[in-house]
Amino acid sequence: MSGSLGTFNYFFWHAWDWDLSKIIGCAFLIVLYTVWTRLKPLRTSILYLSGVALLFLSLSSPLDALSDEYLFSAHMLQHFIMLMIVPVLLILGLPEERLRALLRVKWVAKAEHLLNRPTAAWITANLVLWVWHIPALYDWAVRNEGIHIFQHLTFLISATIFWWPVLAPTQESRMPATDGMIYLFLAGLSNMVLGILLTFSTEPVYEPYVSPEDSWKLLGQLRSQFNLDPLADQKLGGILMWVLGSVVFLAVIMLHLKRWYGEAEMEET
Repeated sequence: MSGSLGTFNYFFWHAWDWDLSKIIGCAFLIVLYTVWTRLKPLRTSILYLSGVALLFLSLSSPLDALSDEYLFSAHMLQHFIMLMIVPVLLILGLPEERLRALLRVKWVAKAEHLLNRPTAAWITANLVLWVWHIPALYDWAVRNEGIHIFQHLTFLISATIFWWPVLAPTQESRMPATDGMIYLFLAGLSNMVLGILLTFSTEPVYEPYVSPEDSWKLLGQLRSQFNLDPLADQKLGGILMWVLGSVVFLAVIMLHLKRWYGEAEMEET
């Protein structure tokens, strides 16, 4: 047991990926935001910087190594962070007044208007999610670093576009509360169906997790001590997708319900 703990301790201390492109990318997001907002107001700045920090951790911490080589469930947790948490924090971290000033720039306003199309955003985000979980494409991404980077970029971009119509800081860019609830409910249903299919599958569908390379020598412990054989790992990943995703969608739906109730009260008065 002590040997196993030693192996895991070594892994969690040494499996950090200090890839220069990840550091530069996250640093660029912080510098750009700092120059634009001067980190004011503090509340939105904390949200935005938390989003960048979580993005960096999801890509550079040992979670990434577990995702790439060992556990489908770790990969689903990584994708949950990139799809459900990071874009939400980045959008909520945009100060409204600064954004309004930016939208006065003609080409920025045109770009925002072009991208802020709820139906297209919903279809794009869900299509990206489902297509990348086709076994052949998923396996290709796990085995090929360049394709994997492209996969993560498409997740981040499509998720940010998806969340914008319901969380945009400016009221003019947000959908009506009732439309937003339907939008989120249908997205949650789509995410739930995919998670359920993975949870109740009777065999592993992603080959890289059936026979991992095991460069960190963790496979034996993961399968014997944590009972994470490929099928159990896949079921856990499906549950994480299904349950965690549903929690986020439900939370934002409740916010929209509160908003709708407030709007109804204002109309009555």
